[in-house]
Amino acid sequence: MNNNNMNNQFQQQMYQMPLPTLYTPVMPMYQPQMIQQPLLSNLVTVPMPQSQVIMTQVQQNKPQVQQQKVSLYIGRLSEEFKDMFFQNILKKCGPLKSWKRPKDSFGFAEFSSPEGALRATKIINGLRMKEKKIKVTADEKCKNLLEEYEVGLIQKRIPLEGPTTDAELAMPVEEILRKRDEFALKQIQDLIEKAGLQPTATSKSASRSNSAQKREGASRRHGRSRSRSRRRRRRRSRSKDRSRGDRKRRKKEETITRPKSQKELVALIPRDPKETLEYEVDWSLVQQSDLVEQKMRSWIDARLTEYLGGQEDVELTNFVVGLLAKHSPPKKIKNEMQMVLVEDAEDFVVKMWRRLIFETLKVKYELA
Repeated sequence: MNNNNMNNQFQQQMYQMPLPTLYTPVMPMYQPQMIQQPLLSNLVTVPMPQSQVIMTQVQQNKPQVQQQKVSLYIGRLSEEFKDMFFQNILKKCGPLKSWKRPKDSFGFAEFSSPEGALRATKIINGLRMKEKKIKVTADEKCKNLLEEYEVGLIQKRIPLEGPTTDAELAMPVEEILRKRDEFALKQIQDLIEKAGLQPTATSKSASRSNSAQKREGASRRHGRSRSRSRRRRRRRSRSKDRSRGDRKRRKKEETITRPKSQKELVALIPRDPKETLEYEVDWSLVQQSDLVEQKMRSWIDARLTEYLGGQEDVELTNFVVGLLAKHSPPKKIKNEMQMVLVEDAEDFVVKMWRRLIFETLKVKYELA
């Protein structure tokens, strides 16, 4: 067989072979052009409810105020008010994130939203349970936060929490909040009644019969507050003279090796609030003489009663005494008392620290 015949036979065999054995097309791993997109004309549009449209528009301009922590001080409680019971009361105002109660007479509530905290300040503050009148307050930062939040609600820059119907959206925001407050208060009053903690008739009659005494007490407290303000003004007016005499006073302190009287002892105590809070107390002398219980407890109780408007709070006194017994620094005590005394917290701690320094120096220099 010649070469031409062999070539022709080979070519015929190749043409008879199936094509896939000779050529297999390779598909690419990803071909976006092969994905068929649905036509917009085939989509069915469902109209969005008006309330959801407005809510979506408002949430686009939602301020950061709602993401901040909102904590409240809840005071004037009683051991009759169990934790679970009081948590249920707080939850009627809004979602509750945490509830901490270091003492029977007070606790700290953190809400998940400012609306719940705002409602608690309005309907729980001043609420009567048994013979107690609940106190709800916050520090200056949280107060400003709640005020800003309420203004944002009224101006509709911030959406209301929870479901909002089309009927409510037609109402003013103030009316919606008022109705929600009334509904929450009614639920809370039902809980109080079921628990048997509603105000007794004796406490109501006593409050009516003693209204004149309360007015007189309020006037006396007002007079004391005015006298305290006058003393503050006098102290401020003398502050310049004191600042000028600081160098002379320091020189006198250097010359005083051992004070012979309490007057000389007082000269050793710093007058500037910042210097007072930075003063290092000799805790060994405090422990040896049991100054916290023997001297500071009565002073703390009297000052807190004055700051709280004449109402004694034994548990709060125990709380502050406990902080001193643990040698807590004044900055920590100030932070702890910020919720209770608000703007008076620093003034209280400065005075307390000066008193503690005074009692410590009395022991050190053996002055009666």
